Amino acid sequence: MASFNTRERIEEIARKYGELVKEELDVKNIYLYGSYAKGTYTSDSEIVKHIPSLEDHGHLYMYYGIPYSEECYVYGDDEEGNNLIVSYECDDLCRTIADEFQYDYEWLDILHNNQIILEKIFDVDVETQDFAVIVSLLLYLVESVTFEDKFIDALNNGYLIRLVKRLQYLN
Repeated sequence: MASFNTRERIEEIARKYGELVKEELDVKNIYLYGSYAKGTYTSDSEIVKHIPSLEDHGHLYMYYGIPYSEECYVYGDDEEGNNLIVSYECDDLCRTIADEFQYDYEWLDILHNNQIILEKIFDVDVETQDFAVIVSLLLYLVESVTFEDKFIDALNNGYLIRLVKRLQYLN
């Protein structure tokens, strides 16, 4: 993920890119949009961009069954359709969370120090937690993909969307 310090630097890069594109294509205008253009880009912008799709179809991010589209990974070869289905959106969200935070947070220690029991994370009042705890819970859920279904449960019960919205609020 690119790191930009100032709006001026963002505009400079956009201008240079625009010049290169105009040399190759018949383009009149190029627009920068989103959090970079608004000057609101933060390190977690790539995570919170998933809020609308999580609200609309979060239950289809990851589940067991038959693929609903071709835009997913299928793990397993169960002929009865009990395969793990992971949408490309889900894969992107999990990778983004891991890439953004995994090296900066000792998530297990943070959860332990805040007396959060992993088996009872759905009992944690998300709206009262600080940034470090929210990130730690997200990292735990991403890590749990490989050994239990907590991530799927978090998608189905709305917990994941609450975490991502809290992350957005805190930033």
